[in-house]
Amino acid sequence: MNAVNELGKSGEIAVIGYDSGIIQIEAIKDGTMAGAVQQNPVGIGAKCVEAAAMALQGLEVPEKIDTGFLWADAETIDDPEVVAVLYE
Repeated sequence: MNAVNELGKSGEIAVIGYDSGIIQIEAIKDGTMAGAVQQNPVGIGAKCVEAAAMALQGLEVPEKIDTGFLWADAETIDDPEVVAVLYE
């Protein structure tokens, strides 16, 4: 965000991020940033417990586990499901 702002290119360069923070949240709200992919910590925790239970039962645990994500943009930034995974 700093580079876009310092170059005066806000609105000219599409900015898409990963995770949140106060700078990203404000940039999404003011339109400087198109949006950001958000991790799903609840999904990560649930999948970890599920994989641990499978391992304890001697079951095969998948090599890759999709823990999900959420998309935060101007339309979804205030959605309760998105707000739950944002951090400042």
